[in-house]
Amino acid sequence: MKLDNKPHLLLISADSPWLSFFDETLACLMTVEMVGRRQEGLDCLRRSVSSGDGYEVVVVDVGTTADILAFIHEILSITPDSRVVVVTAAPDWRAARDSLAAGASNYLTKSLNRQQTLAAFRDILSKKPRRMP
Repeated sequence: MKLDNKPHLLLISADSPWLSFFDETLACLMTVEMVGRRQEGLDCLRRSVSSGDGYEVVVVDVGTTADILAFIHEILSITPDSRVVVVTAAPDWRAARDSLAAGASNYLTKSLNRQQTLAAFRDILSKKPRRMP
């Protein structure tokens, strides 16, 4: 059960330095929960759905999975109302296009710029989740 009124975000990434930065940066904006592996993330999503809670935003590090497109589909099949954000240290326009076509709300380059990261997530929260046909 949610104990605060902040949006909830699930971050799925094994990148420890970035995890710490991300948590510290977004704590003023959202409640952040972090897991390091794909399966842990899917388990968290299933538990949140069965408990009636949910994550407004699910952030997935490309390095967490061999098939990011299948992972996006799997996340949205569990929690279709979440905004899925794909993050990467090595952006690629084809991967961005394909991620957005698969249902991701955004595709971001990992940044250690606090203001840029906050602005990106304020923008993400201001938009409705994408609905796939």
